[in-house]
Amino acid sequence: MAKAGKYDVEILTKTEDWDKATDKEKAEAAVIEKKLQEDEEKRDWVDKTVKGDASETGLLKFIVPLMLKEFNPDKNYPQEGLEPYRAENPVLKNKEGNMDPYEIKFSSDIKFNLMIRDMAPGNQKPTNADDNLTVFLKGAPDRVHVRCTNIRENGKDVPMTANHVIAVENANTLFGNMGERVLGFSRLALDPKLYKKTEGYGTKDWRSWITTKEYSPKARKD
Repeated sequence: MAKAGKYDVEILTKTEDWDKATDKEKAEAAVIEKKLQEDEEKRDWVDKTVKGDASETGLLKFIVPLMLKEFNPDKNYPQEGLEPYRAENPVLKNKEGNMDPYEIKFSSDIKFNLMIRDMAPGNQKPTNADDNLTVFLKGAPDRVHVRCTNIRENGKDVPMTANHVIAVENANTLFGNMGERVLGFSRLALDPKLYKKTEGYGTKDWRSWITTKEYSPKARKD
């Protein structure tokens, strides 16, 4: 039986019988639920409960402590955690189309996901790329590195060479053969002279882009 602290988690599970519970039973469950939440808040970050698949959970466990000042005082990093950082850099939304976010959701077919974030929402007419829009891409390494022209090396962006590609693919194969999940990450800050925050971006119909086949390993074989 799953437990949290000294309380049975199953006690709080709202099944089809929940509506049949008495007011007393619901009140007792509310007290237990509050206690569980308080105990959860007291846990160290790495021991906190995280919902999601194994990869997402692993990423959160790794990155969030770097974004909290109690674990990492380096002010080059966000200091208040993940959710405030997300709120400060929201996904750009289509104001002309039901406020749909400009993103490509992950699927096992394409093996990547993408989103466009506004890195300075208070500045709608930025003069530099850092305050403009940034494209973030995450997915299988072979779907990421083929879309990149640079690679991060020793803290600097350098042109990606054939040797870099071989090293990435060898590392992917090595870890994959050990049963490890390997992910690639990339980002691109967009030049405000070319990309405006007020413009639309065709993330919904991205499959029709002329360059899609160029970057799709499967399509290249067709």
